Amino acid sequence: MNPAIKSMEVGKGFVYYYIEDKGVERKNLTKLIRGNKIPYLYAHKKGFDITILMVWVPVSDRGRGIATSLLKKIQDINPPPSKIELDDCSDNFMKWSENIYVKCGFKYIEDGHPEMVWMG
Repeated sequence: MNPAIKSMEVGKGFVYYYIEDKGVERKNLTKLIRGNKIPYLYAHKKGFDITILMVWVPVSDRGRGIATSLLKKIQDINPPPSKIELDDCSDNFMKWSENIYVKCGFKYIEDGHPEMVWMG
């Protein structure tokens, strides 16, 4: 899946990345995102470092590569991030073969802990 992904800055360095839906007006995006109605990735950018705060895909949209597309988009932004950090609070924490973050190149910083990093 290669959806069109857009970004919306919502404060000092805080950014939502979301799947573009031509039927949704920009003024309604925040309401849809906060209501977990559309897929999104919420992150904080500081210099060349990014911290992913939340990745959400509604249950009806899961398994279609949307979260992977959102993660790849943030890895490919310009200028490229030097590192991306996140805490893995998913159901697949430490399940190597099933973990989306591992599949996207993130590594656990310390065995048994949820902190992960991707180095660009």
